[in-house]
Amino acid sequence: MVDLCDNSYSIIEKRGVTLSDQNHVLVTGGCGFLGRHVVSRLAAQGCHVTILDDLSAGAPPDTADASIKFVNGDIADPSTVRAVLGERPFDHVIHLAAIHFIPRCDADPRAAFMVNVVGTRNLVEALVPSSSLKSLVFASSVAVYAPSVEVLSEDADTVPMDIYGWSKLVCEDLVRSASLRGGWRAVCCRLSNLIGPGETNPHLFPEIGRQIARGEALIEVGNTTPRRNYLHVMDAADLFVRCIGLSGSDAYTINLGSGEEYSVADILSLFQKAAQRPVKFVEAAARKRKVDRPRLQPNTTVMRGLIGEPQRSVEDAIKAVLTEFALKTQPKWSNTG
Repeated sequence: MVDLCDNSYSIIEKRGVTLSDQNHVLVTGGCGFLGRHVVSRLAAQGCHVTILDDLSAGAPPDTADASIKFVNGDIADPSTVRAVLGERPFDHVIHLAAIHFIPRCDADPRAAFMVNVVGTRNLVEALVPSSSLKSLVFASSVAVYAPSVEVLSEDADTVPMDIYGWSKLVCEDLVRSASLRGGWRAVCCRLSNLIGPGETNPHLFPEIGRQIARGEALIEVGNTTPRRNYLHVMDAADLFVRCIGLSGSDAYTINLGSGEEYSVADILSLFQKAAQRPVKFVEAAARKRKVDRPRLQPNTTVMRGLIGEPQRSVEDAIKAVLTEFALKTQPKWSNTG
């Protein structure tokens, strides 16, 4: 029997793998919050990158870079996926395309199912016959785990609390099943909460940063007690690219996170400190989620052993977010007067 959660440590020495200009990499969702950082890192290492993205949560890439090709298309359309894969053989695929914002998934479960699950199925089934593919790195989530106050290792129970988590868990099975039939390596990265500048959904960090930049002194928030693990988006991009260098296993499951946990109240305190001015945060019932875990803390031992450690802090992300929104709210001057 093949262990679908096998996390062999035989490839630790491969952590520093350098990609070459012979590598063709497909990045789905390559224009999104995480995707654009992944694409830039791949291009910087000399890879030829093809992006498949419907631009529902991002902007087109800089087409001046000849090593990057952009395809505006819907991963839920199987003919689009087959057309992209038929253009050239790919060495690696990094699959990021998904609806990530949990309130949107809850409000429109059909859309979440079509993009997250059907889109993943379209991709992996089209990849099964590929003779060139070496690996597929999939963006899963720590939302797949059952509610627990314990630190969660990769072998912890998987019983998601919401549609988003369920969609990611189903996709993990689709990816692993296809990899066994196709003979390529599956790497399922269970992401913690991503933070940093350029967020494309109204999560906690961009919402607070936007309101502080507007000069608002009273900011409404949801529940301030849940404790979470956060990961800077640029660190996540580094870790995803390193996953391409893994070898020697049929499948990997890896928690990605900083290893540190913060309550929402902790984050608000750090924002207030960084803002350097009085800001009052108040809990508002309308902003509270109906279902909210008290704690979600992944064990990141496997990540540190296989692909290294994050280099950026929560404070770094807060500073970058505040700078981003401060620039956006600056007045635009003209010379017409």
